[in-house]
Amino acid sequence: FCWAKASEGEVGEEALTHWSDPSVLLTGLIAIFTLVYVILTALIWHATLQNTKATRQILESSHRPYLGVSSVGLRHENLLHSAVVVTIQNVGSVPSQRVEVDLNISLAGNTSSTFDGSAHSAIALMPGQSFCLAQDLTETEVQCLQGGGFKVEIQIRYQGATNKEYRTTGTYACKGIAEFVMVSGEMQ
Repeated sequence: FCWAKASEGEVGEEALTHWSDPSVLLTGLIAIFTLVYVILTALIWHATLQNTKATRQILESSHRPYLGVSSVGLRHENLLHSAVVVTIQNVGSVPSQRVEVDLNISLAGNTSSTFDGSAHSAIALMPGQSFCLAQDLTETEVQCLQGGGFKVEIQIRYQGATNKEYRTTGTYACKGIAEFVMVSGEMQ
């Protein structure tokens, strides 16, 4: 078991450096410890990166606007003129901006009327502030109110302090003349 020749002028077994030589053993141990150190440093770096990502997610989720539908109702001026009134509230800790609301009213699964929020100027809501949106009902929709009901699909798009877009969606079923019940919803 030879490691290397000591010098070109020396010959024989004495000229070869063996594994049992203390300097060779020490050099080998240093190389092994250096490799272990590099691996442990890489693991610490990876753990720090994961911790940074988790901290950023926690910070972003606690310091962002959360817009939700606080109520859906009907406004009746007379029997032939009614409107769906949706109240949206910012329950987050920071202001929201570029708020756009879309409404789709469907009768028996078919879209009856829509309100396109992107066609109107966007609004901003401070924490705790509410905004009401009224969509007039068509004659057919008013007749369905008296006979059975319909669904209102709501989609809210908004941004916080960053340019990241958030969405809240919900579907509400009309159960009679004055009651809406949430059927499904999601906040992203």
